[in-house]
Amino acid sequence: MLKNEIDTMINQYSNSKIRVVVQKNCGYCFMVLLHDNSQLTDLYREVELVYGHMNCPLNIYYGENYIRNNENVVNNSEEKNEKQDSKRCNKCCEKEMYEGGNKKFIPKSNMKFKDYINHVNLGPCTTVPEKVCYRLYLDICDKH
Repeated sequence: MLKNEIDTMINQYSNSKIRVVVQKNCGYCFMVLLHDNSQLTDLYREVELVYGHMNCPLNIYYGENYIRNNENVVNNSEEKNEKQDSKRCNKCCEKEMYEGGNKKFIPKSNMKFKDYINHVNLGPCTTVPEKVCYRLYLDICDKH
């Protein structure tokens, strides 16, 4: 295969997916590409492929990012808490680790990602003419 053909396939693949930037509490970001019909469980599965080896609860949320600095927690943005499931750290979901601010945890459910972002009115983190991309935050709870 020629390099141009491979580049074309990569662009077609990337352009047909929902782009999600996932930012950890330390500030590190990575991108997840979701199919149009992906469910919230698929989002968690993609993130678990990257961080599942850590064997600790993964909490995905939107709203404010809380960046951990050793013992300090620094609030970085804006929103509020939601119901948790058994795979996530209850202390973090109940905001016992954080002071002030709001964040909304994303449930691990069969709801389609597109339907969820419309339901919660989550806007993209990019502006036209850039490609649409959403920002979510990941709390890898290694404290509990």
